[in-house]
Order: sequence, then C-alpha cells, then structure tokens
Amino acid sequence: MTIGSMLFTKINTDAFSRADQQVSDLQSQIASGKNDPRASVDTIRAARLSVAKEQLAVISRFQTNVAQVEMRLDQTDAALAEVSNVMQRLKEIALRGASDSVNDDERETLRIEVAQLRGNLLDLANAQDDTGGSLFGGYRRIERPFVDGPEGVDYVGDRGRHHLRVSETANLDSGLDGASVFLTVQTDQGARGIFDVVDDLSFTLSGDVSNRREAAEFSNRTELSLNLGRKAQTVSFELAGPGGRAQISTDLVQDAPGALIDAINAQSANTGVIASLDATGRKVVIDAGGPMTMDQMTTTDTARKHLFIAQEYDAAGQQVGPRQLMIPQHLSQSALVGSMDDSLNHVADQRANAGALGQVAQRHADNLSDRQLIMEKSRAGLEDLDVAKAVTELQTLLLTRDVSRQTFVKITQRSLFDFIG
Repeated sequence: MTIGSMLFTKINTDAFSRADQQVSDLQSQIASGKNDPRASVDTIRAARLSVAKEQLAVISRFQTNVAQVEMRLDQTDAALAEVSNVMQRLKEIALRGASDSVNDDERETLRIEVAQLRGNLLDLANAQDDTGGSLFGGYRRIERPFVDGPEGVDYVGDRGRHHLRVSETANLDSGLDGASVFLTVQTDQGARGIFDVVDDLSFTLSGDVSNRREAAEFSNRTELSLNLGRKAQTVSFELAGPGGRAQISTDLVQDAPGALIDAINAQSANTGVIASLDATGRKVVIDAGGPMTMDQMTTTDTARKHLFIAQEYDAAGQQVGPRQLMIPQHLSQSALVGSMDDSLNHVADQRANAGALGQVAQRHADNLSDRQLIMEKSRAGLEDLDVAKAVTELQTLLLTRDVSRQTFVKITQRSLFDFIG
C-alpha cells in the first residue's frame, strides 16, 4: 500500500510525540524516585499499592489510639502513686493515734492533718486526663465524680471503663473506674470505701477518745444506755458471763431497749447474764453476779458514733469507774491500722492492674510498629522506582528517538528526482 507524504509525516510526528512523552514521564519518575502511580500503567501494581496505603492509614489510626491509651494509663498510674503516698501517711497517723502516749493536743494535730490529706485524696480521685475528662469517672464525662457531702464522699460516676480500638479485633481499656479504685477495699468488715476508712480514722482521733471501748469488762451490775437513731439497725456483739459466751444480735432503735433485753435473756442459759429494764424504762441493766465481757461489736449503721454508754455500779449503787462508750469494732484504733493496710494493698493492686493494661498497650504498639514496617517495605517496593533500570530505559528510549528522527529527516529531505536520477 502506498503512503502519501502527508500521512507519512503525520504518523512519524505522532510517534515522535509519544516518544517525547515517554521520555518526559520517565524523567519525571527518575526525578521523583517513584513509579508512575496510574492504574493504566500497571493495574496489578496499582491495586496492591492502594491496599498497602490503606493498611498504613489503618495502622496509623490504631497507633494514635494506642498512644492515647498509654498516655491515659500513665496519668492513672501517676495519680495512684500519689494516692499510695497519701495512704502511707494516713497509716502512719493511724499507728501514732493508736499509741497510749499520744495526748489530746497531739491527737487533734493529727486529726487536722487527716482532714488535709483527705482533701488531697479527694482531688486525686477527681483527677482529669489531658482532654479534661475525669480519670476515674467511668463513662460519664463529669468534672468531679467524687462529691463530698454531710454523709461523706459519694461517687456519682459509673462503673464504665473507657476503651479504644487498637487493632481490627481488639479494644483496650484506657483506665480504671472510680468505684473499683476507691470503693471496694476488702477489709475484715467487708468491702469498704477508702474515704470511709479515712473518715473512721478522723473519728478515732476526735472527741472523748479515752473512754471509747470496742471491748469492755464489768464485774458488777452495769447499765447500758442506747445511743442509736430512729432508723432500725442490726447490732451484734459477743457477751460472756460466768456461764460462757454467746452471740447477741438484734434490731434496735433509740428509746426501745426491749429487743436487746429479749436477745440477752434468750442466751442467759449459755452466758449466765440476765437483762432487765431500769426504773426509767430507757436503760438495760445486765447482771451476772460476777465478771462480764462485751466485745466484737458490729452494726449495719454507717454513722460514726458509740452504740452504748455502759456505766458500772457496785452493790451499794455507787458508780464504779467512768462511763464507757461502746463502739463498733471497725471504729477501733487497732482496726483502723488494719484497714489502712488493706487500703494500701488495694491501691497497689489497682496500680498493678493499670500497669498490666500498660504492658498490653505496649505489646500492641510493638505489633503495630512491626506491621507498619512490613507495609512500608511493601509500599516502597511497589511505589519506589528502580532508578538504575529507569536510567537504562531512558538512555535506550532517547537513542531510539534520536535515531528515528535522523532517519525521518533523511527520508523527508529526498525528492523523486533523487530516486530516478
């Protein structure tokens, strides 16, 4: 087939334009060090590169979440470390307050320090993270989840724990809830709140300390005055007399001693102690004709006060010794020392819990770093240009283009007379 001069010129001009474009594209790739990202150039490579970039974006989001988890856990650990320091000082005060050598002035000084440490403890319980959210408030984003009131400190947060997704299949807690940290100290009296224990300590350092008794012995007839409220509460204690020891337990209210008399007389065969009502109808008289002991007293009421006022009388009806204020066992100075130990151990356990979460977060961070490295290598292998190969290809393309142009010029310069001459 014969090709005219105009068509021949157009075909070659178009070819030279494509060659120039290939040279320009290859030069641009060499300058950037990147392969041509267009899917039309290499569909499979473009698809694999897209997957690698998507994975890197996902990993980056997970790394951001892990960093937030680690920061919040670090703040939690710092707060719990300070809580532990405060509780350690409170334990020292409890030990000092339990000493018989402490006078009233020193005990008052200790009580004032307890009040200051309690305020510090409340601030730590209401600590905030870097976003302004409460560290120990649970899911509720409130400024102060622990509120001080007339009945003590109340927790108005919840039991939720903030968590973030740190992988396609894993969520990780970023902290601890306030109820677990401050309200569940396991003591000999059951689960108690740290602030309740601190308020108990303050009670043991105030008022008529010298006459308070968690256990008392009587040798003669003794009158018991009830110091209760209008709300019924269950009072239990151990009563021992010449006949032996028995557990006394009954529901009591103020100015209604009959239930206590019935409960004591129900065990008279075991203890030898007999109870009766005094002339005023408001006090309980206990008598065994010999030594009696009251101890191991507990109550369902949370009020910090003595339950009975015990006054002993001799055979002539004269008072023997000072009155004794009978308090529940958990309000005794010796019990407070144990409760402080329990609180310290509890805070240590909670701090260990936060530390364990931090270790899990670190393992996730390491795993994400490994995944990121693998994806970066995959992306680089797909995206980065083999410069040596590209330069060789460019040189070949330039040589081919230049030779083609020279040939075209030679051909187009010759006329018909050159061929028939």
